[in-house]
Amino acid sequence: MNSRFDNHKHYNDRRPFKRKGRHPYKHRPDTTKYGIIHRVRTQTGVRSQIVLVYNPQLYEPISVLNNATQRFKGQIQIQNSGPDPNDKSRSCFSLNVNNERISHGSYLQESTAKKHLYELAIENLRKTCFSILRKTLPRDSPAVTLDSSTSDTNVQPQTAVGGIGAKMMLKMGWAGGGLGAQAQGITDIVQPTQQIERKGFGTHITIPIDKIREILQGYVESDNINAISFSPDFTKEERSVIHSVAQKMNLKSTSYGTGADRRLVIQKKLDPWQLVHKLLEVGGENEQYQLVMPTEFVNK
Repeated sequence: MNSRFDNHKHYNDRRPFKRKGRHPYKHRPDTTKYGIIHRVRTQTGVRSQIVLVYNPQLYEPISVLNNATQRFKGQIQIQNSGPDPNDKSRSCFSLNVNNERISHGSYLQESTAKKHLYELAIENLRKTCFSILRKTLPRDSPAVTLDSSTSDTNVQPQTAVGGIGAKMMLKMGWAGGGLGAQAQGITDIVQPTQQIERKGFGTHITIPIDKIREILQGYVESDNINAISFSPDFTKEERSVIHSVAQKMNLKSTSYGTGADRRLVIQKKLDPWQLVHKLLEVGGENEQYQLVMPTEFVNK
């Protein structure tokens, strides 16, 4: 009898990703591929620690910068340094991270200053810091209709051309078509998370723990940084078992949706610098992520 998991993708033939110490890139040789990481990481000040991460729900400058600085416990301050000497009706404001000035300008009101200073800060930081665009959220994996008579399920993902994901990409300079400097990247904004399905079985079959462990262990040991999703037809009890196995493997496990649409999404716990490293290894982009290089360090 065929197992419901026989159609899953195997990862065991790939090299595991191992994190090497607290700052794995600081002493890496200045090779063509990783030299840019070395140059960014050896900047003075907070710019050496910041990676800007965007996703379809997190693309406003205030949220992006707050999240980027929280990762290294950075403190953001909006400072009023007094009247503008060229226009006494305005005041000079600056946005500082750990007392390092990131952006500044002259404004009539502090509320206006804050909004504009965050926008300027992001614009400035994109010149010297990596940006990571998450093109789709894990919970946006397409629903799959199971068919016990076939081993393959055809899924046609819907691209979020008119949605919030597209707005985020447009704010980052995407104008349609392929991503990347020469428009060489993937053209769809939203791609499906790899989905593991139940096929050809009744709802009362006991979930094979060893098979789940094999799937997740292969995922852990692979170079795959995308999320994997267990489709909604797994029962609540089965999802609980999968969640427990994932936790023991130090994987992030999150359920999305309600009722018959509820699914379990498994992700690796990768920090932004690990994502930068992995995206460079695959050319800067995969189905779920796009790496944007700091413009001042490209071709240097």
